[in-house]
Amino acid sequence: MIHLIITGVGAILSVGAQALMLDDFSTGSSSLFINEATPINGSLSTGAYWGGSRGVGGRLVGPTNNDGYLITVAGGELFASRLANTPSTGLALKLAYGATARSGDSFDYGNDLNQDLSGMQFIRVSYESDNFFTFNVFLQSSTQGTIAYTGLGDPNETEMEIWFAGSPPDLSDIDGIEVRMTNFVIEPGATTNDVIFLDEIELVGAVPEPFSMVGLGLVGALALRRKRQNSGSR
Repeated sequence: MIHLIITGVGAILSVGAQALMLDDFSTGSSSLFINEATPINGSLSTGAYWGGSRGVGGRLVGPTNNDGYLITVAGGELFASRLANTPSTGLALKLAYGATARSGDSFDYGNDLNQDLSGMQFIRVSYESDNFFTFNVFLQSSTQGTIAYTGLGDPNETEMEIWFAGSPPDLSDIDGIEVRMTNFVIEPGATTNDVIFLDEIELVGAVPEPFSMVGLGLVGALALRRKRQNSGSR
């Protein structure tokens, strides 16, 4: 979450700052078991999520076996765990927001959500992972098509920021958001279960730098004026 603690001219400095909590996993719950018998699984539920729905899907990647994975959403986190301490197949995990239907772990999006996300500059993910993985973000738009971005989950980090680099895309008509975690590397001979935690996913738009400097200059001017007034009243 973004917290701005500003006094005096807080309204001036906070103009232009935006944050959209895509999911903090504090509402809704789901549980998916994926193994050789059920290599693809998913769920779609409506509720207090961005876009009115949250889809959770997963599939085994590579040779399947009965080790499998358990994917749960509960208690403020998403938790994906390999169910055996032996080398296993990989996992592809998917989350969908604003979806209207699903088939297996695939989700469909309508064209009438029309959410304006203009000004958003990057997506921030708070996570923990035992291994590296690829994090993909797909913004679904009926007018712009699919806008895709990629980041890398690192077991030595707990947060990543995926910036909308290059020419800013037109985000004024977004109908769905999908995030995927793929290429989850399985360590041969691992002695513990491999897991992924997700704590928060949010879209962030930062305060423009020139505007911030103007605001900070105003803070300094007000502080200097107050100091002079206090000195003169002694």
